[in-house]
Amino acid sequence: MHLLYLQDLLQTIQKREESDRMLREKEMNMCKIRLYVHHPTLNQVVESKLYCLDSITLQEATELAYKVPLL
Repeated sequence: MHLLYLQDLLQTIQKREESDRMLREKEMNMCKIRLYVHHPTLNQVVESKLYCLDSITLQEATELAYKVPLL
């Protein structure tokens, strides 16, 4: 009985480690761009982060930044 529990626990841990590894790989292939925008109603500078694939051009990232809501 304990053996089945341990095997199930081991499988769960291995799946979690695999998903964490895949997430780290995906994050390594992404660029993080910090956006600083003056918010007119709050009258202050708002900071946000834009994550995009490293294959995207700067022009495409700029267009994407205009479309992303900051608040």
